[in-house]
Amino acid sequence: MIRATALLLASMEVTALVSFAADVKGLKEQTKITVTDQMIGLPLAGYRPASVWAVAFSPDDQYFAVGVEFTKTKSSSAPIEDDRSYLLILQMNDFGVVLRRFEIPRHPAMRVYPPLRWTSDGRYVATPFYTDWQHVAVAEISSGKLTIVPNQRCRLEGLLPGPQVVQSCTTPGSDSAIRFAGPGGETLKEWRFPERITILGVESKLGRIAVAKRGGADTRAKTHEIAVLDANDRSEIRHWSFAGEVPYFGSFAESGSALCVMEASANPDGTDLVCLSVLSGAESLRLTLPAGWSTLMISGGGLVGIEHRDIKKVPRFLQSLAQTSVVMTNPARCIWDLPSARETAELPIRTQWVLPGVDAPYAWTISPTGDLVAEGGSGAVTIYRAAGAENPQPSR
Repeated sequence: MIRATALLLASMEVTALVSFAADVKGLKEQTKITVTDQMIGLPLAGYRPASVWAVAFSPDDQYFAVGVEFTKTKSSSAPIEDDRSYLLILQMNDFGVVLRRFEIPRHPAMRVYPPLRWTSDGRYVATPFYTDWQHVAVAEISSGKLTIVPNQRCRLEGLLPGPQVVQSCTTPGSDSAIRFAGPGGETLKEWRFPERITILGVESKLGRIAVAKRGGADTRAKTHEIAVLDANDRSEIRHWSFAGEVPYFGSFAESGSALCVMEASANPDGTDLVCLSVLSGAESLRLTLPAGWSTLMISGGGLVGIEHRDIKKVPRFLQSLAQTSVVMTNPARCIWDLPSARETAELPIRTQWVLPGVDAPYAWTISPTGDLVAEGGSGAVTIYRAAGAENPQPSR
C-alpha cells in the first residue's frame, strides 16, 4: 500500500507538472493592464489582488469591459459587503483610462464566471448575477446608468439593440421559452417551446438566434435539431439535423455568416467541430479535434476558441486507489483559424485565487474582429495580438 500510494503521488505530481507546463503559443503580448484600487476610485487597504470574473471587447472596437472583484474576507460565509465588485469600461485607444465604472455586488462564491453580452452598437453591456443568481445588470455606457432585470429561472444569452435582453428560461414542466426583456425589465415578447432548448448564440447586429433541441420522440433515429431564427418574427432562416441526442456547444462566427457547433460528446476520441454557412446551409468546415475532452466555445472573426484537456489513463493497479481510470491533463484554450482549418494559437488555462481553498480559471475572450485575445486573473489582464493562420500549428 505504501508503494502504491507513493506511485500515485508521483503520478499526480507528474500530472500537475504536465498541466501547468504549457506556454502561450501563436499569440504576441500587446498590453498588460494591472487592476488597482485606483481604477475603482477607492483605497482598499488589506484587500487581495483583484480576481477577474469577465473580459469582453465591444463589437464597435471602442471599449473593453473588465469584471473585477476585490476580496478582503478569509471565509466564503463572510458578508457580501466586505467585498467590492465592479464592471470597468476601458477605452480601446488608451487602456489606462477608465471611462465608466459600475458597482456589481456579487459574492466571490459566485465563481461561475459568466460572459459579458454587448449590443452590436456598443451602447449597452450586460452581466448576470447582480447581488444574487436571479438578476441581470444592464449598463448603458453613455449615461452610466445601470438597470436591473429579473432573471428567475432564466439565463442571460445576449443583447439586441434597444436594448432587448435575450433570456432562455425553463418552466416547471418540460417546455421552455426565449424571453425578450426591455430596458426596464418588462417582457416585450416570449417564444414558447414544447421541449427543452439550448441557445447556442445570439447575433446582435443581424438579429439572429441559434437554438438546439432534441428531435421529437416520434422519430426513429435519435437526432439533434439546430436552427437559426430571426429575432424579429421567429421565422426559421436555416435548419440542420445532426445524429445523436447529446447536447451541443455553439457560437456564431465570421460576423454571423457562419454557425459553428461541437457535440458535447462522451467519446473523447470523436469530437467534431462543424461550421455551417447560414446563407447556404452547407458545411464550410468539419474537422476532428485532438483526442481528449473538448468543451466550451467562443468565437471572434474567423477564430474559434475551445477549451481542451488531454486524457491519460491511470495504471490499472492504481485505479481503485485513485477511484478513477483516467485523469485530465494539459488544460489549454486552443484557438482555431477557420479559413485554414488549423490550430494557430494556444493559452494554458491558468487559475486565480477567489476564496480560501477555492481557485477559478482566468476569464478570457476573443475580439469580434478576431485580431485580439484577452485573458484576465490575479490582478491583471493581458491582451494578445493573434499572429494569424500563417503561424505553425502548436504542438500538443
